[in-house]
Amino acid sequence: MRIVHLADLHLGTELYGRYDAATGSSSRLADFADMLDRVVEQAIETRADLFLFGGDAYKTRDPNPTQQRELARRLHRLLAAGVPVFLLTGNHDMPNAVARATSLDIFGALSPAGFTVASKPGLHTIETRSGPLYVLAVPWITRSAFFARDENKNLPPEELQRKLLERLDDSIAYNLERMTDDSIPAILTLHGTVQGAVYSTERSAMLSQDLTIPKSVICHPRFSYIALGHIHKHQVINNDPLAVYAGSLERIDFGEEHDEKGYVVVEVERHVARHEFVRLPARRFTTVDVRCDGDDPTADVLQAIAGKDFAGAIVRIRVQLTPVNQGRLRDADIRAAVRDASYVVIRREVERSWRESGRGQAFQSAMTPLEALTTYLDRERLGESQDRRAMLLNAAQRLAADVAAAGTDSY
Repeated sequence: MRIVHLADLHLGTELYGRYDAATGSSSRLADFADMLDRVVEQAIETRADLFLFGGDAYKTRDPNPTQQRELARRLHRLLAAGVPVFLLTGNHDMPNAVARATSLDIFGALSPAGFTVASKPGLHTIETRSGPLYVLAVPWITRSAFFARDENKNLPPEELQRKLLERLDDSIAYNLERMTDDSIPAILTLHGTVQGAVYSTERSAMLSQDLTIPKSVICHPRFSYIALGHIHKHQVINNDPLAVYAGSLERIDFGEEHDEKGYVVVEVERHVARHEFVRLPARRFTTVDVRCDGDDPTADVLQAIAGKDFAGAIVRIRVQLTPVNQGRLRDADIRAAVRDASYVVIRREVERSWRESGRGQAFQSAMTPLEALTTYLDRERLGESQDRRAMLLNAAQRLAADVAAAGTDSY
C-alpha cells in the first residue's frame, strides 16, 4: 500500500512575494501551487493508494476565493484519477470560534467519493486500491472548548498540559479498541508538536507555546506509520513505529533557508512501513553578510556579491555599517546588481552601543528587533514567566513578518 504524505502547504503565504498583476495575487502563490502540483502528479502517476495531507492547507483561517480555487483544482485532479484524499485540519485551518467551520470543511460538505476531511479526532476506514486502511485522525488540539468549562478556566499551564494529554491518551486508546480487524493496517495522523522534534530557528518562539506531546502517547505498536504535520522541518522522530514529519513543501522564511523541502512516500506491507523523502525544488533563500568599515559601503557590498548566483532566489543582504558611513549605502545600486533575484531584502545594521550606560550596554543597534527583544527578556526581565516570554516573542515575530510582507526594508 502506497501513501503520499505531505503537510503544511500554507497556500496564501505572501512573505517575500511581489504583486502579480496577471493573477491579482502574490507571486508566492505560484511557488506553493507549483510544489503541490509536483506531489499531485507523483501520486497520480504512481497510482497512490492514499493522498494524506497532515494539516495547514492555507496560511490563514480565512483563505480568499483564489486560494480556495487553486487547492480545489488540484484535489479534483486526484479524485478524477481515483486517488483517495484525506485532509487533516491544522492550526492555520481552525476557526477562531468553536462553532465555526474550518477552512477545509467546505470540501467535506460536498461529500465526494474517496474524500475525507478530519476536523475532529476520530477513526476512519479508507477504502483503497490495495484494500482497507484504518486512519486515526488527531487534528490540531484547540484549548478554547476546554477552557469553556468553568473548572478549567484558571488552570496553571502544567495542569492544563496534563489534562489535555490525558484526554488525547484516552481518545487514542478508545479508537484503538475500535480497530477490530487486525488484518487491516492502521496509521495515525496528527498535527502538532511531538516531544523531541527539531524546528527551524525563526519559528522557535511560535512553537514554544504548543502543547508538547510525548512520543509514548502516540507511538503505539498497532500503528504501522504515524504521519505528522505542523513542524516545517522534515525529520523522523521514531522508528518503531515509524513516525515522520513530512515538513513543508516551500520555504516560508529565512529560518528555513537551509532546510530541504519535500514530501514522503510511504510503503506499508504487512503492518511494516518504509518511507522515502522526495525533495522538491523549492525556491532558494540566500543570505549574504557584509561588514562595511570603509568610506564606500556600496562598493563593499557589490564586491561581496559579485559572481554569486542569485537567479530566482529570495535574497537577504545584511549590511553592517558604522555611524559614519551608514548614509552612504545606495540601495538602488545593490538592487540593480541582483536584479535576477526573485525578491531582495536589504537589512541595515549600524554598529553603535546603546546610548544609555549600565544595563543598556548589552544592546547593539546591529541587532535585529527580535534579537534585541530576546536579549532584553533574558537580561532585564529575569522574573518573566516562560509563557509570557513566549507570548511576547510570538507577537514580535508576527509583527516582523507583517513588516516584511509589506515590502519594507527596515523595521
